Amino acid sequence: MHRTPSVLLAVAALLLVQFSVLAQPAPDATPEGVAFGELRLIGSQVLPGDLLVGEILVGGLSGIDYDPQTDTWIAVSDDRSDIHPARFYTLHLTYSSGSFDDVTIDGAVTLLQPNGLPYPNAAAGGTIPDFETIRFDPVSGLIWYGSEGTVTRSLSPFLAAAALDGRFVAMPSLPGMFDVDPARITGPRDNYSLEGFDFSADGTTLWIGMEAPLYQDGPPPTDEAGAPVRLTIIDRTGTLLNQVVYELDAIPAQTYEGRFFDTGLSEILVVDETRLLTVERSTVEDDTGLFTNYIRIYEIDITGATNVAGQTWLVPGSYTPVTKRLLLDLGTAGADPVGNIEGITWGPVLDNGNSSLILVSDNNFSMSQFMVFHAIEVVT
Repeated sequence: MHRTPSVLLAVAALLLVQFSVLAQPAPDATPEGVAFGELRLIGSQVLPGDLLVGEILVGGLSGIDYDPQTDTWIAVSDDRSDIHPARFYTLHLTYSSGSFDDVTIDGAVTLLQPNGLPYPNAAAGGTIPDFETIRFDPVSGLIWYGSEGTVTRSLSPFLAAAALDGRFVAMPSLPGMFDVDPARITGPRDNYSLEGFDFSADGTTLWIGMEAPLYQDGPPPTDEAGAPVRLTIIDRTGTLLNQVVYELDAIPAQTYEGRFFDTGLSEILVVDETRLLTVERSTVEDDTGLFTNYIRIYEIDITGATNVAGQTWLVPGSYTPVTKRLLLDLGTAGADPVGNIEGITWGPVLDNGNSSLILVSDNNFSMSQFMVFHAIEVVT
């Protein structure tokens, strides 16, 4: 039977309410009571830029997650359905405290719209995907993914839940601050929007991280000053519960007029009720045209941070941001190549009893960039 979009969204909202009210949280990959002494790079694996799984090109890896209940890894591609329909990959990683041995891409799963069709590309029009983050849902067993949206096409970012075979299940309504503004006065910046996402430690609420400041919150970072981005907590129906400010660092290298540079919050990972890990990613083109990635992992704590949910415009001095502590700089830790890191997840407990993390980079489907995985040991 044909269903209108409004009916589909109503069904989706009902499913989301059922997930939040009826389901009991299941154990997830987040280790309990993790104390971070330091993060140690175990090793890295680089996949070839022309790697295929079946007839599908592997690339654009912008988010990664691990389900310890099924020992399953997934990674989402930010292909805007230009090369192949928007999708996530299933994969397998082999590593220990002493070495990182292998990454195998097992398959590709097409993510579907509410109408059951793959997401379209720009030529076709419609809801063009730009998937930047993906997580297993510890409550429902579904997969959740986030799209950045596109200001130029008046497409706001969104979160959606899907079955393991890619079928659309549900979509919450995000708070109004996520709506794009074609005039670029308020709302998310184009291509610097919904970049990070994770479930709370108990699986009942959702964290969303913006990559760069909203237009009304000021300019993005430079090599002289950082900038504020918003971290938001919503429930499963999209109701805004809390919002705090995360201060991005200044770009950690000299920038040059006419050369590319940017920095932003590329992913978040929940530790417990008040702590998260964040990935700050900077890319700088020097005066010779050489690009360098700078990747820092921080532990942050929202205790004492101001709830800015009611502030349409962030006014400097009117709020207390989250606290942050540098845990790892990939460049100084010996990672080579560092890569354009956009994904982070908890991995299995290591053979020595310590927790592990996996980072993944987006190669932008370019043979001059790297599709690299880094295995990290959490040393307490």
